[in-house]
Amino acid sequence: MKSILCGVSWVVFLMWNMPMAAQVSTSGRLGTWKEQLEYALKHHGEEAVKSRDGNGVGLYLKGYTYRGKIDLERELEEVKSRLFSDVANTVCYYDNTRYAYDVVSVGLMRCLSGVMGQTVMIDAIRNDCEKEMHTGMEVIELEWCKEGNTYRSWAVAEKEGRIVFENIGCLIADMESMEQCDRDSAESEREKVFEKSCTLRNLLGMELYSYRMYCRSSFGEDGILKSVQMHAKQSSAFGWHCSAEIYTEEGVIDQDAYHLCHWKNKVTPPWGGAMGESGTFTHKKE
Repeated sequence: MKSILCGVSWVVFLMWNMPMAAQVSTSGRLGTWKEQLEYALKHHGEEAVKSRDGNGVGLYLKGYTYRGKIDLERELEEVKSRLFSDVANTVCYYDNTRYAYDVVSVGLMRCLSGVMGQTVMIDAIRNDCEKEMHTGMEVIELEWCKEGNTYRSWAVAEKEGRIVFENIGCLIADMESMEQCDRDSAESEREKVFEKSCTLRNLLGMELYSYRMYCRSSFGEDGILKSVQMHAKQSSAFGWHCSAEIYTEEGVIDQDAYHLCHWKNKVTPPWGGAMGESGTFTHKKE
């Protein structure tokens, strides 16, 4: 891999509070970096973005080029250095809407973020990203466009596998991809089910976070609670933190005629500002 990092301008573009739109299902897991980038071209290429944005064309992926394999440790260090360099470009946001921003260097962003009391996202994910990078990985150059400007980034991927990190599309929360489930229903008069879940992906179809809380309460003919199946699962990408919890507050098996549960979840993006919900529900025989 010779001189693959020459002449690259880096831009990290974050969009969190994007308007909700039709959901895009990516439940079929994208297994390779090529599948991920083809997904991005399909859903976030020029034509797709134009159809959504109209005349105001937002950020879109124009194309990508395979640049080779990282064979040596010094090449790996070169990749890491350019990814997180102070001279790399990023976006500094000036309010919580994630719309008012300027493109600045990472170094300047650190200064401005300190003044504004904001977290520098690229620093929040750097340690985790670097730990996952190693020789033998593949490098792909991506070309992004926005409002007439062109930005290039490098994706670092497992050999013939998925992308580990890329500092434009990887860092944009694609709100159109959000998949949610929120139900508390009866499957029969004696089987009650509660489920709450959410999955959010980035522009490359990679999960930023996912959680699922589930409870099934079963009752006997006499209305007494007979069994409970309950679990909570969560996962998150570099820099993101996700938690989910569900537990019984009241209701004893073979004793009570109800099951009272409490649930809660919390998601913290790399730039800070935790978001979460909590609540209770009660299951009884109908």
